Amino acid sequence: MKKRIIYLVLPPSMYVTLVYSLIKFFKLGYYIAGFLIAYFIPPAGKESIIPLMITFLKFKGFNGFTAVTSSVALITATDAITAFFVIWNFDLILLIPKIGEVLKKLETKAKNFIDKYNLSKKTYFGLFVFVFIPFQGTGTTTAGVIGRILGLEKTKLFITIVCASFSSSLFIALMSNYLSNFIFPRPLS
Repeated sequence: MKKRIIYLVLPPSMYVTLVYSLIKFFKLGYYIAGFLIAYFIPPAGKESIIPLMITFLKFKGFNGFTAVTSSVALITATDAITAFFVIWNFDLILLIPKIGEVLKKLETKAKNFIDKYNLSKKTYFGLFVFVFIPFQGTGTTTAGVIGRILGLEKTKLFITIVCASFSSSLFIALMSNYLSNFIFPRPLS
């Protein structure tokens, strides 16, 4: 019971602490916290929030390295907290009357399919690619649900999702930084 409470309370508490610390300790914290909150509102995702965050930080005088590093770290932390919450609390979803029954059937079929064709290692790679490609609905929440339905081991699933989120965020951030140099060139001094 103690673990259940920790799994329910810890991730949201960590996220609130992250956002609060940004607001409290950084001059632009309100803006960055706004980007992180907007990240949860569809259709915003990595592909829109990271370029906006990098452009904003560069516009406010930060160099490209700081803008990229900050954006990648914050988005990856957000995804890690979300993935942790979904993966370790998935069994609560299974308690919902109609939805839980359907998901339990899917879970059984998926486990049998993976075992029959020995797809366990390929499944992790598939989820990595799923999270890496920035389309609507291919985020950490969906990957966590899919991974749990497939019966994947929680820790490996979490690591796969966080690594994919980091890789995707870094790729988008580097491209955004590179392209922002053409869109908003620095004035000559």
